[in-house]
Amino acid sequence: MPLMVKRQSYISSNQSILCCSDEDGKKDAICHYELCFTESCLLRDPKSYSTWHHRRWTLLQMIHPDWQKELGLCDQALRMDERNFHCWGYRRFVVEKGSVPLDSELAFSTKLIKENFSNYSSWHYRTTLLPLLFPQAIPEAQIQEELKLVLNAVFTDPNDQSAWFYSQFLVDQIRKADYTEVMRKLVENVKELWEEEPENAWVLHAYVKLLLTNRDLLDTSGKEFIMDGIKMDGIKMDGKEFVSIAVGKLSAQDPLRSGYYHSLRSQI
Repeated sequence: MPLMVKRQSYISSNQSILCCSDEDGKKDAICHYELCFTESCLLRDPKSYSTWHHRRWTLLQMIHPDWQKELGLCDQALRMDERNFHCWGYRRFVVEKGSVPLDSELAFSTKLIKENFSNYSSWHYRTTLLPLLFPQAIPEAQIQEELKLVLNAVFTDPNDQSAWFYSQFLVDQIRKADYTEVMRKLVENVKELWEEEPENAWVLHAYVKLLLTNRDLLDTSGKEFIMDGIKMDGIKMDGKEFVSIAVGKLSAQDPLRSGYYHSLRSQI
């Protein structure tokens, strides 16, 4: 089809037509056709910058755009490729302009994660939604729900990076809100996972980061949940000794990032 092959020039010319039209009925009719055309283009090439941009521009020209239909298009595109960042960016535009409830978007993200907890884009989407839903601080109950998602993912597959990256966001939120008991429980959970997966670099790195984030944990004195010390290679030690040895192990496993691991040791 000639229009499909030359869609860029076609899009540019139709933008000019829309800009010149001052009749709302005529403009909406053209816009409707543009939406049908760009949808067919996106089904063939869902990562076309110009097509997504033109669809966004077209909707802004309309008197009564159908934002729910646009969410449906996003759903369809994400089923084709759950990491299509063009579509995720477009979805955020639709949510903002269409006043889509943010809690429904959070539920949408949860659904995708439960279907595939390796969906990094959906985890990342939550880092943008939660601060908007809770501008002051994410409630402790919500943090608990987020941790359930994360822990289910990392205990299922400790090597999957997506949930670990999201966990760093949660740790920051927990620290800012000073949810001491939540942090204590998280450290216990990650320690338990490390004991099951002592050679897993992702688990060990997460445990080290938690200890460094909670500097009082580096000294086991007075901390009931690590009172007996931490055991590595059958030897009991305190938190500082553990971090020092752990960083050495991580550096040996991943020498390309040895400088980063060295910086962790300097935080002890």
